[in-house]
Amino acid sequence: KNQVKPIDDPLKAALLSAVLPGLGQAYNGSYWKIPIIYAVFVGLGSAIHFLDYKYVVFRNALSAQVDEDDNTINPYVNIGGDERVLNLRVEFYRRNRDFTMILTGLFYMLQIVEANVDGHLKTFDISDEISLNIDPHIGQLAQNYHLGLSLKLQMK
Repeated sequence: KNQVKPIDDPLKAALLSAVLPGLGQAYNGSYWKIPIIYAVFVGLGSAIHFLDYKYVVFRNALSAQVDEDDNTINPYVNIGGDERVLNLRVEFYRRNRDFTMILTGLFYMLQIVEANVDGHLKTFDISDEISLNIDPHIGQLAQNYHLGLSLKLQMK
C-alpha cells in the first residue's frame, strides 16, 4: 500500500501559501508546482510593468499635446496621432494594466486555495478496492426508443 506522509493541517498549508506563495505547496510536498507559480507571477508582473510604462508614455504625450502653453516641448512628438487617438491609447493601456493587476490578485488567491485543496487530498484514501461499473441499456417506451447509462461506484 502507498504510504503518504501525514499532513498536519491543510489550513496551515493555505496560511503558509498566503504568507509566501509556493510555501504551502512545499509544505504539502508538491515541489514541482513552485516554479510554475513563480513563472506565472513573473509573467504577470512583467505584463503589468510593460502596460504601466506604455500608459505613462501615452498619458504624457496626451498631456503635452493638449497643453495650451506654447513653451512646452513635446518629447513625444514621434508618437503621432491626434488627441482622440492618444486618449484611446491611454485608456487601452490603463484598462489592461488594471485588468492584469486583478488577474494577479486572483492568481494569488488561487494558489492559496490550491495549497488548501492539495492538503486535503493528501489524506484522501485511494485504495485498490474501488470499482466502477458502467451499465448501458436501451429501452422502448410506446413507439420511441431511449438510451440510458448507469454508473455504479463501489468501495469495498
